[in-house]
This record gives sequence, C-alpha cells and structure tokens, in this order.
Amino acid sequence: VTVVEEKRLGDRVRNHAATVPIDFPVTPHILRHTYVTRLILGGVDLKRVQYLAGHSDPQITLRIYTALMGHQPEDLIDDVNAIFAPKPAAGSTP
Repeated sequence: VTVVEEKRLGDRVRNHAATVPIDFPVTPHILRHTYVTRLILGGVDLKRVQYLAGHSDPQITLRIYTALMGHQPEDLIDDVNAIFAPKPAAGSTP
C-alpha cells in the first residue's frame, strides 16, 4: 500500500509517498468497512452515511458499524472530555 503525505513548505505543497507493508489480504469488504467507519468517526451525519453505505435504515448502519468501534472507557475518554471540557472565555487566549 502506498501512503501519500502532504507537507506544506511555505506556499508550496510537497507530496511524499511511502510504501507500507500489509500482512493480511485486503478485500473490498474490508475497504467498505474502513470507508464507512471513517465517515462515522469523522462526524458525517448518520443519514448521509446510511445513504452512502446503501442501507435502507440508519439503524442497520449503527448496528453494524458501532459494533466495530471501541466502547471501553479508555477508548471514549477523549470524546467525553471534548464535550464536557470547559470552553475558554471569549477573547481569552488558550
């Protein structure tokens, strides 16, 4: 698998490619799961993810893909802290 990384150098962007070995067969099914999971984790609206996945109901999308995500407290702590962390006062510097 080739990974392309962009690096900004002033006004120019340089692309650097690296080959990363994968020690398991990659199937279209694995790519589908990766695509849909990344959409969900990226905050895409569930109805849009459902449409892109071709599911007839968003509950199908939730049932399949939330089972693939971490649900242990250590997996969730950053999400919870981001929601409940105090917001800086307007005009203050973080």
